[in-house]
Amino acid sequence: MDLSLFTRCSLRGRDEGKVIFESMKGTAFEPAKVGEHEPIRADFSYEQIDLALDIWVEKAYWKTVTKGLGGVSFSKIYPHDRLFFWDLKASPDEVLSWVRNLNRVFPIDFVSYSAVVEGDVRLPDYEDTVYALSMMNSGDLVSGIPTMPWLTICGEPYIDMWGRENLLSAPVAKAEEVDDLVVLQLTEEMSDLVKRPDYFWDVRNQVIEHLGAESFQVSNPGKVVDKIPEFEWVKPKPEQ
Repeated sequence: MDLSLFTRCSLRGRDEGKVIFESMKGTAFEPAKVGEHEPIRADFSYEQIDLALDIWVEKAYWKTVTKGLGGVSFSKIYPHDRLFFWDLKASPDEVLSWVRNLNRVFPIDFVSYSAVVEGDVRLPDYEDTVYALSMMNSGDLVSGIPTMPWLTICGEPYIDMWGRENLLSAPVAKAEEVDDLVVLQLTEEMSDLVKRPDYFWDVRNQVIEHLGAESFQVSNPGKVVDKIPEFEWVKPKPEQ
């Protein structure tokens, strides 16, 4: 499973890195190893966190205790920095709990948690399957969300754009308001993408239509979409 989390705050500083590493303690996201490049061989230690923070300010990657691979990317031109994970073994509740904690420190704008599918699920009508459910990047929020993730957590800009009540009435398996976030879960299980692909994509398409196709790249291939939030940095970006 892949997780992408976006914030308008700059995450480049050591203080920001320390807050995020500390927030991972005892979770599925907790680093086991940290480094700049693969293969990652350096053991991560909270007792020697300064070593990890030296790497963080350049752009860190880490292996989690669940053997997933995480990282941070600092955007130079788009109004978001990003935390991301590949092959993460975390439940939706674990993801939401961690996002809630981070949202108390950094404004969380958008979170995508989805399965990555390869192989036979790529039917002609689902040409965006692998791309759309793979790792989002900061430019996607400006170009338009690739598609509706299996689990979506919307922060203030997307709640304002789509409307709180409109989000909560979306035709999904689960829609709830948590703190100042809105959480949408397309189907009961992420594995529905493999077990019931027609059902999964039908739900996804209904949600895109409900929220407005003008916000999604899948409905506007190759184009910058017509409807995105107006993002601004929360604080100035550091000098590059």
